[in-house]
Amino acid sequence: MDLKSSVTWTVESLQTLLSGANTAGFWLAVLGDPVEHSLSPRMQNAALEARGLPYRYDRLLVSPAQLETAFVCLRTLRFIGWNLTIPHKIAGYRLVDRLDSEAEALGAINTVVNRDGTLIGY
Repeated sequence: MDLKSSVTWTVESLQTLLSGANTAGFWLAVLGDPVEHSLSPRMQNAALEARGLPYRYDRLLVSPAQLETAFVCLRTLRFIGWNLTIPHKIAGYRLVDRLDSEAEALGAINTVVNRDGTLIGY
């Protein structure tokens, strides 16, 4: 598989993974609306490939109304982590279990790390 390429997922396609195994190797994502323009998958997948890690980082198109559902799906699927674009940085702040001190001071997050089901916002 060419790890440098990526696809854009939707919350609906993510929910289909809940009914079966995540065999796509998709464990990292950038969430946004819009998100198609993001260069993050290209950069992150190149880094993953260079380190020999068996993961893939893709785009996930998430409307503001779908953000909480996306967080539930990603936690349930045991995604390692994800990044947020505007407009989700402030709303995502309220959806994590813990915040790092800088994120708490800012009132916004850019990155979510899933540590054994506990979502930590940075």
